[in-house]
Amino acid sequence: IAHARVMNRRHIAQMVADPTVTAVTPTAGAAASATTHTLGAAALEATHLRYKYRAPLNAVLEYGLPAWSRALMREDLARRNGFNDLSVADAFLMSHFDARDIRVQWLQDWQNTNGWGATGTLGAVAPPVAWPTSFQGLMYFPGHYFLGRGFSLNLGVVRDSVLNEANDHTAAWSEEGTLVGARGPEALLITNSPVYPNGVTGAQTTQTVASA
Repeated sequence: IAHARVMNRRHIAQMVADPTVTAVTPTAGAAASATTHTLGAAALEATHLRYKYRAPLNAVLEYGLPAWSRALMREDLARRNGFNDLSVADAFLMSHFDARDIRVQWLQDWQNTNGWGATGTLGAVAPPVAWPTSFQGLMYFPGHYFLGRGFSLNLGVVRDSVLNEANDHTAAWSEEGTLVGARGPEALLITNSPVYPNGVTGAQTTQTVASA
C-alpha cells in the first residue's frame, strides 16, 4: 500500500509537470464561495476547451481535484443561507459537476503534506485550524494521459539477521519503473483561489416594497 501511494504521488506530479499543461487562475467574484467559485471556474475552462478543440458542447472533461476539497465544498454548502440540508451528500455535490459534463476524480495523494503543504495543512503532524484558501485542479479530455509500466521488483519484508532474534527491525523494499505520457492536445492546471467555506451567496438586502 505504501508503495502504491508513493507511485500515485509521483504519477500525479508527472501529469502536472507535462509540457501540455497550461496554468490558469480564473477570477473569483466578490460573492463567490468555495463551491460557487470552483464550479464556475470548472465550467468556464471546460467550455473553453470544448470550443478551442471543436469538441461537442456536451463533451465530458476529466477533472482531478484533491480529495479534501470535497469536504471543503460540503461545509461551504452546509453554511449557505436558506439551505436546509447539513448533510450535503456526495451524490448531491457530484450532481453539480455532472450537470456541467465534468467528471471529477478525488485524488487523495495530491496537495497535502506529502509534497504540498507545510505544518498545519491537511495531514500534517499538527492539526489545521482552518481550511486551505486555495487548491488546484487538473482538467483534460478523457484519454489525455497514459501510463506505461516497466520492471517491478518487490522484496517484501526485509529483516536484519542480527536483530531478527529480538524482532527489533522490519523494513520493506520495492522498486518499479513507470512512464506517464500525454497524447492529447492540452490539459489545464486550474488554481481555485481564494476559496472560503462561508456559504456566501451575495449581498442580502431588505425589501421595502411588496413584489408582484
